[in-house]
Amino acid sequence: MSPTESAPSQTGRVAVFKFLCESIGQQDTCNGRDTSLAGFMIEFQIFDDDGMLVDTITVTLGENANGEGNTGGGSQGRIVSDPLPIGTYTVCEVPFAFNDEGDRVPLDAEPRPEAGNGGSTGGQQEQTGENCITVTITAGTAELKFLDESSR
Repeated sequence: MSPTESAPSQTGRVAVFKFLCESIGQQDTCNGRDTSLAGFMIEFQIFDDDGMLVDTITVTLGENANGEGNTGGGSQGRIVSDPLPIGTYTVCEVPFAFNDEGDRVPLDAEPRPEAGNGGSTGGQQEQTGENCITVTITAGTAELKFLDESSR
């Protein structure tokens, strides 16, 4: 390889795009935006192929990492992980929203790994467990989408 050629990236990223819905409809679509938890945070744990926790990332409803996507008036949020070595990871939502005042609201998570109908994109993905998506990360960013209904 010449000095001007670059080696292929050996890392990728996970982006979590979170939607809070009034209800979840057929084919896991978000029916109406629930803005009642604007500013609340939701954690996502990233596990490697051996089941070891490698990172925890936090989505804040009403904020979008890198300015990508809209905030849905506080019903949506997006966060991007630090670079991860290429490989297979499981990303699990911790099904509670919380704020700085210590309020906690249980959530009913619905991962959306299917690329069609507005689902997740990037890498091979499948829903594993109740609140998780397993994804094979390649160079670039795998977008994972999670829908929720709050119990409020």
